[in-house]
Amino acid sequence: TWTGAGTTTARHTYANGRIGTFNISVTVTDDEGGSVTNTTSVTITPEPPVVATNVAQNIAYGAELTLTTAMLSATDVDTANANIHYLERSAPIAAQLQLNGTTLNENQSFTEAELAAGNVKIVTAGTIPHDNAGFSFDLGDEHGNLVLNQTFTVNVDVNDNPTATDDVLTTDEDTVINAGNLITAANDRGVDSDPAS
Repeated sequence: TWTGAGTTTARHTYANGRIGTFNISVTVTDDEGGSVTNTTSVTITPEPPVVATNVAQNIAYGAELTLTTAMLSATDVDTANANIHYLERSAPIAAQLQLNGTTLNENQSFTEAELAAGNVKIVTAGTIPHDNAGFSFDLGDEHGNLVLNQTFTVNVDVNDNPTATDDVLTTDEDTVINAGNLITAANDRGVDSDPAS
């Protein structure tokens, strides 16, 4: 309640997380008993999540990377971290995206809270050697807001040393052996290359 003449400004601030339509009614009275009431409707719509951190990473082939909020994170003024979700749209080529040790497939998700807890990993061991272990995702919240087509980049160093295995060739007496068969045998290769040469 306030008393005075002329123009008066009043402000009402809603706390973060208040979403919906609210009515504000103001009644004006004078000293002769007259009054008038005016009602205004205010609709507060939810804000979409925001990618706060997205820093490309580099790892060696065969290694794993535990994601942290210093690498990837999102915020939302009206959504708790447990309800901010990363929906995987394109799986890594040279890795598995895992949540609590279980591989996530396309259209599966993890939350900001799970990421912050250290439960999300990029695992390259046992996958096809490739220099890209990143993934694309849509960022969403509990209100249905989506931020589409985001990418988290992970570069993989696949320059591993080749391995060689002893070979045995059989030939007739006085017959030339092709040494190239020893050099380029299928069992002589690196994990990231064609047969050694």
